[in-house]
Amino acid sequence: MIDFEKDFAIFILSHNRVDKIDTLNMLEKIGYNGKWYVVISTDNTQIDRYKKKIPKENLLIFDKKEVKVDTMYSTMKFEPRSAVYARNFIIDYATPRYKYFLMADDDIRDIKFKVDLGGHIKDMAAMPHIPQILRNFVEYLESSDKLAGLAFAIGSGYFGGVRSIYKMEREVCVFMVFKSSHIRRFRGIQCEDVILSCDNFDQVYLTWRGGAVIIPQRGQNAGGNDYDTQSLPPNMFWWIAAPSAVKVTGRWSRLRFNKKLYPCIIRENNRK
Repeated sequence: MIDFEKDFAIFILSHNRVDKIDTLNMLEKIGYNGKWYVVISTDNTQIDRYKKKIPKENLLIFDKKEVKVDTMYSTMKFEPRSAVYARNFIIDYATPRYKYFLMADDDIRDIKFKVDLGGHIKDMAAMPHIPQILRNFVEYLESSDKLAGLAFAIGSGYFGGVRSIYKMEREVCVFMVFKSSHIRRFRGIQCEDVILSCDNFDQVYLTWRGGAVIIPQRGQNAGGNDYDTQSLPPNMFWWIAAPSAVKVTGRWSRLRFNKKLYPCIIRENNRK
């Protein structure tokens, strides 16, 4: 039997947004009174303000260089601009202390039920029910020997209407409940909320399609290949890391694509 008050905690990743921790505000609105933490790194420029705003017992501060990341893809140098360090720090901190824990980004403004009403999706308020839904998530994880994590979908996953509900193939970890006994570490600095180690396929991560977290748009559509545009690097990362999992299609009929273009390892020394 799980003691929810003792065996469960919420961890919120935050970076330089001390005045806008939307997830924490949401927890206050729904009356969550369980254990929670805000997690920041030592390179946070607002660290003193976090210390003033967040109670000491609820603030966790870590050094990114001390966190183990199993695989560093897409760069040959230490790249601090990634939440992968915070995610793995939370795993290291939470697993010996709690049987279950929720890992959440700091910009979650709302949570909606997504209901299929005969061919179209209707949003319904879910926030008042979140404490009970989290309890249900924990009970469901407890009932399964293979299930390692259960997540909410994200609102953008429903673009395209009802059909999109059945096509979401990405288990995004922006608001996911983990089971400590079945934990896996995060792997890459790109797409860090998705890539988990898959050494054991007996442990499964699922996304609950009945609800979605609402987060603001962070990327842009300007294009270009600059790292900060969040455009080209993540896409090219997939080509390098898992070419067999990539399908390339054209957006416009006049777009021409060279079918002979494919990723390859030029030097074995650079394979990693």
